[in-house]
Amino acid sequence: MLQPAPACQNCRKPARPAARWRRVLAGVLPLLAAFLIPNSPATLADEPPLLPVLARVGPWPSASNMIVFRDRLWFANARLGVNHNSAEIHSLDLATGAARHERHLWSQAAGQPAVHAGLLYWPGEDPRLHGDWGAFQATNGTDWGWGLIPGGGIFHVHALAEAQGRLVGAVSAWKAGLAVSRDRGITWQRIYTHPTPDRRVSRITDLYPLGDNLVGDLRAPEGRRLVRLLGDSVTSLPGWPQGRRYSNLGQFRGALYGFVHNDAGTALWRSDTASSQEVLAARGDWRPWALAAHDGSLWAVERHADGGTVWRSRDAEAWEPAWRLAGGFPRQILATPAGLFVAGDGDDGHGLIWGQIASQRAPPPSPEALPQFQAGLAPALNAPALHASARVDPAPNASTPGLADIGAALDEVLADAASYDRIGWNIRRAVADAVRAGPPATFFSRRLARPRPDGAVTPFGDVVIPDRGSIGAFWLIWGMALAGEGRVPPRYIAAPWSVPPNSAEKYFEPQLMAIWAVSVLGQRDRATLDALIARVANAEDPLWLRLDAAGALSSLVETGHGTDLAAWSKWWLDARPTWPVRQP
Repeated sequence: MLQPAPACQNCRKPARPAARWRRVLAGVLPLLAAFLIPNSPATLADEPPLLPVLARVGPWPSASNMIVFRDRLWFANARLGVNHNSAEIHSLDLATGAARHERHLWSQAAGQPAVHAGLLYWPGEDPRLHGDWGAFQATNGTDWGWGLIPGGGIFHVHALAEAQGRLVGAVSAWKAGLAVSRDRGITWQRIYTHPTPDRRVSRITDLYPLGDNLVGDLRAPEGRRLVRLLGDSVTSLPGWPQGRRYSNLGQFRGALYGFVHNDAGTALWRSDTASSQEVLAARGDWRPWALAAHDGSLWAVERHADGGTVWRSRDAEAWEPAWRLAGGFPRQILATPAGLFVAGDGDDGHGLIWGQIASQRAPPPSPEALPQFQAGLAPALNAPALHASARVDPAPNASTPGLADIGAALDEVLADAASYDRIGWNIRRAVADAVRAGPPATFFSRRLARPRPDGAVTPFGDVVIPDRGSIGAFWLIWGMALAGEGRVPPRYIAAPWSVPPNSAEKYFEPQLMAIWAVSVLGQRDRATLDALIARVANAEDPLWLRLDAAGALSSLVETGHGTDLAAWSKWWLDARPTWPVRQP
C-alpha cells in the first residue's frame, strides 16, 4: 500500500474562533500564524523526505497527463504552451519501474486521457492533419488504433472522459463543444456547442466525472467557470466562483474539490454538483496548485523555486507536508491505488516523474479487442455540417456510377486554382466524399500524379504555402490513408523542408501527411523506410518533423527505439541490406 511520510507534529487544524473572541484573538493570531498556517517555517521544521524520481523522458521538457492503465503509469511528453512540437506517449511499468516510449500522437500536445470500456483513449489536443476534425488514439495496452471525431469545427480534443457509460470528448476550434460516443469511439454525436461571438474563442479544457455528472472547465469570452453535463444538458456548476484561476479537481468523499486562487491566496472549495462551498479560506503564503484524491486523503502539490512540496489532508482542512520534490518543476499530481505520482519539468530539460509505487496492486484484466474505428467514418463523411455543398447519397460499392460522378467532381476542384484557397476546403470535401464511396487502390494515386495549379497562397495571417498544388497532394494523401488503399510515393516523405516559419506555426505540406499516411497504411518497403530514416537523420529539419518520421517507424517496425533518433539510423544500417524492396 501507499506509505506517506510521517505526519508533521507542528501542523494544526485551522482555527475558527467564535465571533465574540475575534477582537481578543486579533492581536494573538499573528504570533500563532507560524504554527497554524501550512508551509510556515515551523511546519517544515521536521522536513519530509524526498519523493523519488521514477522516470526522465525526452526530448521534450514536460511530462503531463498521467493515468494508470493495466499496471502501467501512462503519461505524455511534450513542450507545453507552444504551437508546434510533438506529443509522445510513454509508460512506466509499475512492477519493474522501467519506462518505455509507447506511441507518437501526431499532435502538438496531448489532451486529458480516459479509460473507457477496457481501453485507454489518448486525445490529440492539437492534431496537425485532419482539418476541422478531432483525432485520438486508443490502446488495449498492446495494440493501437486511431480514430476521428468528425462533425466540423474541431481543431482540438482537449479531454476525454467516461460518463453514464458514454465516452465524452471536449472539443473545440473557435467554439467549445461536447461530443459523445456510445460505441467506444466509432461514431460521435455533437451534443453541445457553446455560444461564442464571432472572432472570439471558447474552450472546455478538462473533464471531471462525479456520479452521473461530468464537470468541465469552461474558458470563454464571458469569463472562466465550471459547467456541469447531466445527460445532454449543460449548465453552470452552482455556487462555484466564476472568473477565478483554479486547479484541477479531485473527487473526495462524494464531492469534487479544487483550489481557487485570488490575490489573497489560495482557498479550497468543494461541490457535489448541486451546490458549492468554500472549505478552507484563502491563505496568502500557501499556494498549492495541483490536487489529487485517493484512499481517504487529499493530496496537493505546491511549487517552490527549488522544487516543491506534496501536502496531505485527511479532512480537507488540516494539511501536513508529506514529501519534498527536488530536481524540477511540478505540474500535476495523481493518487491511485497503484501509487502517488507527480509530473513536471526536469531541471535537465526532460520530462520528470516523481512517485511512490504501491507495494500491492490488483492484476490487470485480460485486454479488450480494439474496435474498428474507421467503420464510423462512412456515415460521418456524409454529415450535413461538413457537406452542405457537396453531399451525395451513399454508394454501395466502388463499381457503381456514383463513384465515377464523385471522381469527376474531385477532378473538377483539383483543376480549379480557386479551390486551393483557404487550405483547399473544397478539395477536402470532395476527397471525403470519395473515401465514403469506397475507392479502388489507384483512385487517389492516379490523381496524385497529375499536374495541379501552381503559385503561392496565403490562407490566413502570415501563413504562406509556396506551392498551392501541394495542398491538393496533402488532401489526396489524406484520402488514401482514410480509405486504406494505395501507396504513398516516398518522394513526398523525402521532399526538402523549406517552408518559412509563421507565427501560428501551421503547415499544410504533403511531407506531413505522407509520413502519417504510410504509418496508417502499413507501408514499409525499403524505399519508404529509406525516406523515413533520411527524415529522422536530417538535423536541419525541425525536431517535431523528425519525430513524426520516428513515430511512423515505431508503428511500422518493432524496435523499441521510440524517440532515439540516432538509434533509428544505426538500426537501419544493419537492417537495410535484407529489407524487402517491395511491400511485404
